[in-house]
Amino acid sequence: MSQETLASFIASIQQTQNDFCQQLIREVRSSTPHNISEDQAQQTSFVVGANGNFAKCASRYGGRADESLDNFLDAVSTYKDCVNVSDVNALRGFSMLFEGPAAVWWQGVKQSTSTWSEALTRIKCAFGEHDPPHRLYRKLFSLVHQEDENTDFFIAKVHALLAEFPKDDLSEKVKLDIYLTRASGNA
Repeated sequence: MSQETLASFIASIQQTQNDFCQQLIREVRSSTPHNISEDQAQQTSFVVGANGNFAKCASRYGGRADESLDNFLDAVSTYKDCVNVSDVNALRGFSMLFEGPAAVWWQGVKQSTSTWSEALTRIKCAFGEHDPPHRLYRKLFSLVHQEDENTDFFIAKVHALLAEFPKDDLSEKVKLDIYLTRASGNA
């Protein structure tokens, strides 16, 4: 993947997340009660927790190669937390967030999926990227920090690749060495 394609892809993802966050803020502000007692606020919070769902969630996932599963799941998780969607309601309404191949896939596994955690595990197994460590190393060491490239953006790319390694595969010292080596442009 070329640097320009990656930059365009990341910019698109950032715009999607920004749009989602703006919509979420508007919804939270419009549903926040004003001038109520603490008891009323707790009762309202309890009711929202019992009835929260994905009906107004703008995030969608189609399972296509140009879509980011991680960004989708992050957006859904944030929405779920912000509007207090229970795990039961999240599992029940998960199908509202799928389209295309992902919707077909979900119809096939929905009946045998009994928990929200299991649903997340299954979608990651079905659509998540699973590069083995040697390919991740190849991708990581092919990155070169260009002089005209924003350092924060470059570090974010390195960090995203490091996050794909199996847990505890790399020590913090090794990760720091990789950051410093890649950011300085040395091979």
